[in-house]
Formats: sequence, structure tokens, C-alpha cells
Amino acid sequence: MIYQKFLGHISRIDIAVDFIDYNFSINKIFTKLKCEEYFFLNTRNQVIKADRIRCIGTKNEVLTIYVGSRNSDAFLRLYNKKQEQSDNKRLYRLIADKHDNWVRFEGEFKHREAHAIGAMISTLNTNNIYPYLAGCILKHWKMVINDGSQE
Repeated sequence: MIYQKFLGHISRIDIAVDFIDYNFSINKIFTKLKCEEYFFLNTRNQVIKADRIRCIGTKNEVLTIYVGSRNSDAFLRLYNKKQEQSDNKRLYRLIADKHDNWVRFEGEFKHREAHAIGAMISTLNTNNIYPYLAGCILKHWKMVINDGSQE
């Protein structure tokens, strides 16, 4: 209502999709991206080049993957949420301790993308906006297995 009546807008929105106990590993995902077994597609279904994907971690393990630029309208981060919550004794530590693994895919949307998402949310006729929000991530980034057809 605020968005529609008072011409409000969203300047930034972070959308997170959690995979709990799916046995995903950020380190394994990065290894597969590096050897081109996996790759990301952008909104035009074009392969996102390796120089647009970065990581941080320890000498032996990748903990976070970044896709795109923090300065862009849409930026993706994948990280080990279980480790983040356990290591820092954070709010969701008890939940993290109950599960074997917890990986988060988090889209950060700013500027035009955030405005577009806000405008769409304001016109939805449901309170269940979660499927739409997950769709925002899938619209921008699709991680696929390389079957040779994209080369």
C-alpha cells in the first residue's frame, strides 16, 4: 500500500534461499565451477565467464562464492550458513547445530532491479511472496551442469 499510494520504492533487497541438509558444499560447487563441470547462466542464458566468479576461504576450503560485481544491480553470493552461524555463535546457532549442512544462495538486488522487484511485490494479490522472490534469483542466475551444449 505504501509503495502504491505514496510512490515508495525499495532501494535494496536481499533474497536468500536456504538449502538445509541437501548435502551441498560450497567447496565442491567451486571446484566444479573451476573445472567447468558446472557453470552459471545469466538472464539471457549466456554463460557467466569465470572472471566474474570469485571466492574466499581458507587455504584448503572455499567458504563463499561471489558471482558478478557488488556494484552491479544484481549480485549473488553462495556461502556456508551453518559454519557462519556456528563459528560466530550467532542468532541461529542452535538451528545450525541441529543440521549436517546449511548452504545459502543470496541475491543482492539494488537500484533498477530492487525497484522492479518492489513494484512487482506491491501488485501481487497474495501474501505468499516467497515463490516470486525465489524466482527473482532464478531469473538472474541458473547454475547448471555442463553437458557440452553451451560451449
